[in-house]
Parts: sequence; structure tokens; C-alpha cells
Amino acid sequence: MAQEAPLREFLVQKCDREQQRHWDLFYKRNTTNFFKDRNWLLREFPELMLQAVPEAKAEQGEKATASRPVLFELGCGVGNTIFPLRRENPNLFVHACDLSPRAVEHVKQHEEYDPANVHAFHCNLATDNVLDHVPAGSCHLITAFFVFSALSLEQMGTVIDSLAKIMAPGGKVCFRDYAIFDHAMIRFKKGHKLGDRFYMRQDGTRTYFLRQDEARQLFESRGFKSDRVGYVRRDTVNVKESIDVARCFLQGVFVY
Repeated sequence: MAQEAPLREFLVQKCDREQQRHWDLFYKRNTTNFFKDRNWLLREFPELMLQAVPEAKAEQGEKATASRPVLFELGCGVGNTIFPLRRENPNLFVHACDLSPRAVEHVKQHEEYDPANVHAFHCNLATDNVLDHVPAGSCHLITAFFVFSALSLEQMGTVIDSLAKIMAPGGKVCFRDYAIFDHAMIRFKKGHKLGDRFYMRQDGTRTYFLRQDEARQLFESRGFKSDRVGYVRRDTVNVKESIDVARCFLQGVFVY
């Protein structure tokens, strides 16, 4: 069977230009009701329970001190990662950014939002300067869950370059996203293909299905080391429709 041809280039570029609008419309339609809180975080990423980090090396005779760890949440949505995580680890200070201004406003209106603990802002890391919002070398942890799939491969590299600017030495990126052969990739119909393993959904948002070697190369070529990178497979059962589908995610930790 012949391979499906991607959409024409001007449509691909139009889709790229309109991503902020499409995600804003997504959050207008769904508000805070679409994604569930990620209560699996600490089971999969115990490093997120980091309690303190050492400050600058103490002079002889001085007592060493520690400060609260700083986490950067890439693609925070309406807070389904940051608020469950801070309940478990209230020592964390969180910078939270999203492409959608409407999503950021939902975060700021959350009953648990406190500027002393969470700094939420709108930013497109593929085009904007993250250092306008977050100090260089200040983040000990970064979470990136189902965010890179919304980018082209070229944009992924640009975003990782931005993350490197704000990472503290030894900092860790906790990563999870859609992988090749996920059921969602297989069910896309003709007329939605933007490129190899890159598709446009009905609502105009995009999703890319990553390979393990691809993710490793993206991070390792920019100074990160790969840790615990691999595929995660889950069976999702829709009882109402009597459907059992295979989900495939790519998960790992990248150390700076």
C-alpha cells in the first residue's frame, strides 16, 4: 500500500502559525475538564521528591546551607502536574509556562496558586527567550509531559536549547510523550498527515510520535545524558464501546 503524502507545505506552515490559537480554543472549549491530574508522577519519577539543594560552597568554618529546589514545568496546561506535585512536595518552587495564555490564566485562578510558590507565564519556547522569565542555571528539575509531541523535530531541538540555558548542573528533565506505534498514531485518517509520524488533529492541534533513538539524539547532542529511557506500553479499555487499545509512550530522564 502506498504511503500517504503529507499535506501541502502551505497548509503545514499555516498549521504551525496557528498553534497558539488552536490551543487557546482547546482550553476555551474544555476549560479545566479535559486532562486528569497526574497522580502517577512520583511512581514514575521519584526524583521529583527532591527536598533541598546545596547553596554555594561554604567557606572554612561556615555552616553549609540548603535552599528549596526549583522546577520548570514545560507546557503546564491548567496545572495537572504542578498542583498534584506540590501537594506531595511542597518544598518545590515551580516556574510553569504554556503556549496558551488561556491555560496560564486557568493556572493562576486555581485555588492552590500562590505566587510565593508558583510563577506561571505565557511563553513559546520555540521562539521566545526563556531567560526573560527564568534565571539562567536556576532549575534543578524540568517536567515535559506530552509537550514535545506538539512540536516539529526542528522546534524540539530549539526548545531543548532553551531548557539547557535554565538548567543547573546535574539538573534532570523528566520526560514522557507519545511514541511510535501508539494507537492514536494508527487511527489517524487520510488528510491529517503533516510529515513523517507528525499529524494534525481535528481541532488543529498537532502530535508527533517519537522514537527512542530520536529522543536520545535530541538531548544528547545538546549536552544531556540519557537515563532510564524506554518505551512504556499500556492497554486502555473503553468498556462502553468494548474497545481495548494499545497505548505506547516514550519515557525517560535526561541529566544535564
